[in-house]
Amino acid sequence: MKKLILLLLLIVLIFLFGFGCKDEPSFSPQPGVSIYKTKNDYYNNVHTFLEDGKAYFIQSLIGKVVEEPDGKLNYRFRARLRNGYILAFEEGIEAGYLKYTIEEYYNNQKLGITPHMTEIQANIIDADPYTEFYTDSSNPKIFGMQDTVRINEIILKGELEKYFKKVK
Repeated sequence: MKKLILLLLLIVLIFLFGFGCKDEPSFSPQPGVSIYKTKNDYYNNVHTFLEDGKAYFIQSLIGKVVEEPDGKLNYRFRARLRNGYILAFEEGIEAGYLKYTIEEYYNNQKLGITPHMTEIQANIIDADPYTEFYTDSSNPKIFGMQDTVRINEIILKGELEKYFKKVK
């Protein structure tokens, strides 16, 4: 009986340490940050993700917006940089901007009001907003939203393409 218990314990340990633990993937599933310029100022507008020009994503701003003590709302995943660039975490080249401001969309969501997909599609104001678009293609990711000072220095030196992959 003792041998059977030891054998079962050994099998469990082999499974846990041999088969149960998988290596980390060689790529980071996180999108990293993007840096871009847009045709118009959409900094305060909500974005959605597009596929073939059609929205397929309903944005949630709950937990992504910080209410400052002065009442102003701050979207945590977007920051202004030098020379008209924007630093963002949750935006990709296949995104479009909606007519909704972050403030009105967030306040509606707090009340439990979120537009349906047909309403989102009808309220896209720009499905091709970017004039320039760069991504952090490093692995592991080098840059985050906290790196605005460093990225501003890179912009001033004209070295964006040294550190970021130009997509557009």
